[in-house]
Amino acid sequence: MIELSILYTGIKTHDGVKIYLGDKLVAPFYFPMVVQFDFKESKFVLTTTGKNKSPYRNYLLEDMALNPSLRIISNSLIYQSVKVSDLVKITVNNIKDSLFKEGDTVKVVEVNEWNVVVQSLSNENVKATIQFYDFLEMWRYQEF
Repeated sequence: MIELSILYTGIKTHDGVKIYLGDKLVAPFYFPMVVQFDFKESKFVLTTTGKNKSPYRNYLLEDMALNPSLRIISNSLIYQSVKVSDLVKITVNNIKDSLFKEGDTVKVVEVNEWNVVVQSLSNENVKATIQFYDFLEMWRYQEF
């Protein structure tokens, strides 16, 4: 069994979210990036990923983490799964017809193949349908 603390880079985003090896991050004007370890430099770096990636480009994670628009959307090493009644934190501002905003903690009330339905912690009548990369699980915010 792998301890989660082994994958922690020791670096947090501008908003205080812990960044782990394998995290996929996005920011305006950048290709999606994934956290990797550069053995030559002994540092964590962000490398671009996806169809239009720049194969030789990397950024020092410690520098990029200061970017206030950088956000984590998933992790390629840690499987993300949620169940009904789990708490999650919203990571986007563009949820259609919703009162939820980035950073809100909400409760999962339904999980299907493509989406997750969440509800407000203070008003059970306020619900929204979000996609799997629109939230992070609460283990990211807990100390180990």
